[in-house]
Amino acid sequence: MRFPPGYRLNSLLFENSSTKLAHSPKIGKTIRLPGDAMNQSWFRLIIICTIAILLPSCGADKKLVSITVSPSNVAITGAGLNLQFAAIGNYVHPPITQDITSTVVWKSSADQIVSFSTPDKPGLATSGLGCGTNIPITATVYSNPSNPPAGTAIIGTATVSVKQIGNPNCP
Repeated sequence: MRFPPGYRLNSLLFENSSTKLAHSPKIGKTIRLPGDAMNQSWFRLIIICTIAILLPSCGADKKLVSITVSPSNVAITGAGLNLQFAAIGNYVHPPITQDITSTVVWKSSADQIVSFSTPDKPGLATSGLGCGTNIPITATVYSNPSNPPAGTAIIGTATVSVKQIGNPNCP
């Protein structure tokens, strides 16, 4: 086989300083291979695609993993007092925290003692006439808000104690 002027044989690859040719015995043709600029572009594309494959969740929605409720372990004395709770969502992807006070479902385990009855003020609890200690307050995010039992829930918890002045039945 004769080589074009200025080319040398490197296996089945013919090359000079600016051009590379490859000969395929199977098809009986010689083809021009892309130069360095083209190889660099392909290399960049391969790296970008590899990163995109290895990090598939970059395009995904945030994933909530826990909720921190504050204040926690708080005590109030008196009826009709307001206490503002906040819910902070802790996300794994991206790893951030975000105030989700207005999007959680607030609940007290003892509505007669402390309740959430002001819909336009999320997280605002009001003490009632009763008293109790370590009453659980929960902030919940449901994966299926229209049908909570059908999905999963992320729940954050705090406690509150309510005392009444002059009530001998209150601890």
